[in-house]
Amino acid sequence: MLNMTVFLFITFVFTICYVYLIILAYLGLSKEIIKTNKKNLFVSVIIPAHNSENTIGSVINTLKNQTYPDDLWEVIFIDDRSEDNTKKLIQKSLKNFKNSSLISVQKVGKGVSPKKNALLQGINKAKGEIILTTDSDTILPENWIQSMVRCYDNDVCMVLGYAPYRTDAPFDTFFHKILALEYFAMGAVSAGSCGAGLPLTSFGANLSFRKDDFLKIGGYGETIKILSGDDDLLVHRFNKLCNKKIVFNTSGQSHVKTDPPLDFKSFLRQRIRFSSKHFAYPFNAKVIMSAIYMFHINLLLLFVLTLFNLKFLPFLLLISGLKSIAELIFLHRSKKLFSERNLLKYYFPAFIPHLFYVIFIPVIAQIVSEKW
Repeated sequence: MLNMTVFLFITFVFTICYVYLIILAYLGLSKEIIKTNKKNLFVSVIIPAHNSENTIGSVINTLKNQTYPDDLWEVIFIDDRSEDNTKKLIQKSLKNFKNSSLISVQKVGKGVSPKKNALLQGINKAKGEIILTTDSDTILPENWIQSMVRCYDNDVCMVLGYAPYRTDAPFDTFFHKILALEYFAMGAVSAGSCGAGLPLTSFGANLSFRKDDFLKIGGYGETIKILSGDDDLLVHRFNKLCNKKIVFNTSGQSHVKTDPPLDFKSFLRQRIRFSSKHFAYPFNAKVIMSAIYMFHINLLLLFVLTLFNLKFLPFLLLISGLKSIAELIFLHRSKKLFSERNLLKYYFPAFIPHLFYVIFIPVIAQIVSEKW
C-alpha cells in the first residue's frame, strides 16, 4: 500500500511539472514578434534532395513564384546520391531562377549525417547573409522569403517557421489528420518554448539563420555525426553559443506545407529517425524532455493499474483530466496563431495512441537505426 501511495504521489508531481511546462509554453505564445526589419537582405535558399523525383516539382513550382526581389536571393539545390531522376528534374528547373545552382553529392564520409553533409555543402557555397532551408517535398507560400527576412532585426540570429502537414488528397484520411494534429502540436511547442526563452524543437523544412553566426558557432559541430537534428540540435547550438535572439515567425505568409508519411510504416521510420537526436539535447532540454517522458510513463502505468483495480479510476480521471485541460487550452490558443481550426476534434481519438507513441518510439529509436 505504501508503494502505491509513493507511486501516486510521484505521478502527481510529474503531472504538476507537465502542466507547469504547458503554462510556460502558453505564456511564450503571447510574446509577439515585432517585425521591424525593412532591409532586403540577400538570401540563400538551400534545398537538399534525396530520391525526390515524385515531390521536387512542388517546391520548384512554388519557389519560382516568390515575391522577393529576384536579384536578392539565390537557390542552391543539393542532389544527395539520388538514384532516380531527381538530378535531371533539378537541372531542367534551374532556368526558372535568376540565381541558381546545383551541387551533386556522390558519397558521404563515415560517421557524418548525410542530410547535414548536404546542407553544409550548400551553406558553404551560399552567398547570402541569410540562409533559408527547406525540404524537397514542400509547398511554399509566395511571400515566404519576404516574411522570414522581415523578422531579422539586428539582434536576431535565427528565425523558426511553421511547417504543417498537408491534409488535402491523398493526405485527407483519418490517419493523416491525426498526424497533422501531432505536427500542429509540435509547432505550438516550438513557438511557445521559443517565446519562453528555451526553444526545444523546430522544423527543418522552415528554418532560417544568419550565415556569419552559423560559422561563428562552428556550424553543426559534433552533432554532424547524428543522423537527424539538422533542425533541433542546430537551434540548441544557436541558443547556447550565439548571443542574439531566436524568434518564431507565426505569420501565415511563412507557413510551409510538407508531405506527411504515406502510411504507418513510413511514419514509424520517420519518427525513429527523428528520435535519434534526443540524447544529444543539452542538459536543460534533457531535463524537460525527461520530465515529460516520465509523466507519460506514469500515466500509462496508471491506465494498466486501473484495468486490474477500479479503485485507481478516480486518480486516472484526475491525471488524464489535468493533462487534457492543459493541452486543449494551449492548443486552442495555438490554433488561432496557426489557423489550424479543424484539427482539435481529433484530440481524443489520438489520446491513447499518442501515449504509446511518446513512450515507445524513443526506445525503439535506440535499438533500430534508420537512414536518410
